[in-house]
Amino acid sequence: MSMMFRIFMLVLVAFIVGCNSIGPVQLREERQDFNVALQQTNDEQMLLNLIRMKYRDTTMFLEVSALASQYSLTGNVTAAGKFADNFGNSVGLGSKLEYQQKPTITYAPLHGEKFVTRLLKQLGPKTISLLYKSGWSVERLMLVCFERVKNMPNAPSASGPTPSYVPRFKKFHDLADFLRKQQVRGALDFTLAQQGEGGPLGFKLSLNELAEKSAAASLSDFLGEKADNHYFFSPLSNKGLTFETRSLREILFFLSQGIEVPESHVENGKVTVTKDESGKVFDWQQVTGKLMNIKTSSSLIAPQDAYVVVRYRGHWFYIADDDLNSKSTFGLLMQLYNLQAGDVKDSPMVLTLPIGG
Repeated sequence: MSMMFRIFMLVLVAFIVGCNSIGPVQLREERQDFNVALQQTNDEQMLLNLIRMKYRDTTMFLEVSALASQYSLTGNVTAAGKFADNFGNSVGLGSKLEYQQKPTITYAPLHGEKFVTRLLKQLGPKTISLLYKSGWSVERLMLVCFERVKNMPNAPSASGPTPSYVPRFKKFHDLADFLRKQQVRGALDFTLAQQGEGGPLGFKLSLNELAEKSAAASLSDFLGEKADNHYFFSPLSNKGLTFETRSLREILFFLSQGIEVPESHVENGKVTVTKDESGKVFDWQQVTGKLMNIKTSSSLIAPQDAYVVVRYRGHWFYIADDDLNSKSTFGLLMQLYNLQAGDVKDSPMVLTLPIGG
């Protein structure tokens, strides 16, 4: 009898220790799993909405507003014994342990006046300055965020549904490329500034002593003004140089223009075809190619080399994993989304889905 009792206690202790260790183990494993899943689905949602804009379909942003996971652990230990003087003793032990996870995810569609206002609001100088100071390329920021600097347009017609006519953009792109070269040399000073007391916020652009000797003259030629190597850009003032930024929605439209679409969709009129005055089809990669390339595949299997991929209208659309330039622009887009619209959570419509049983 004492032998069976000792065995029973050993099984019971092992059961209790196992129960106490499950929580920390699950935390280590499942926190990472949920983190990866949320990041991946956020990227997929952004790519999906870019593609929708290319096709002039309506967009939808669905946020995960809450994630809760409940765990249940049940078990039992049984023991039975038989003792007889003539036939010896026999002991039977049994145990059962059941573990269940019941995650609950709450979705909140982003819509309403507040969310739409944030989407349509032009980026402010503070936001762009913050991104520049965090290390983003001035060229990438200008091409994505600015629609115009002085009289140099950056394809303003691309800030909405695909136009039928060729946009103006080349001189702006040359300016952005020039400033990037100065930034790489460490010769560019691009800071947040205010014009006069109580004036609007803008930018002060200047070249320091690390710039090439001809750089100041080149910058003056680009801007059409001669200054003491200091230029002030303002969104409203009549003095200095003016600029105009894009809203988040305009940025989404702009980046969607260069998406590669199946030839059959072009032939069937599912997307707008931009043509020049001679009737030649315009390649939007001339505008967005330095920023992001979104490819398409008609394969039944998702591309294996994709960084982010979604299925839409019977085709795969994706960004290649080795396309570091596109991944950088996509990362910038996600930061802009979080800055502009990521804090809008007050949606009256909430969908809560329990997963598992």
